[in-house]
Amino acid sequence: VAEGAGQEKGTVTINSRARDVLTEPGKAVSLLPVGIVNIEGDFSKGDLVRIQDEDGREVGVGVAQYSADAAREAKGKKGQKALVHYDYLYLSA
Repeated sequence: VAEGAGQEKGTVTINSRARDVLTEPGKAVSLLPVGIVNIEGDFSKGDLVRIQDEDGREVGVGVAQYSADAAREAKGKKGQKALVHYDYLYLSA
């Protein structure tokens, strides 16, 4: 995943709570739609996406588990499938 940095097909903006959970030391967590506040770009399942916080600071990159359109539908909702599974998530923050 890290080797693909710079080849992202979209940007996912997450809230501060999601950023804190993702970057907590010693924990492997997936990016859930409940923490997503914005989706930019047109990506498909398997594409790399950039993950940033609401201040525009990069948090990491990951492999999308579904399309940008599906992510927009799931954005902010609880009980949804992870957009980026922790096995396919590289954190830079």
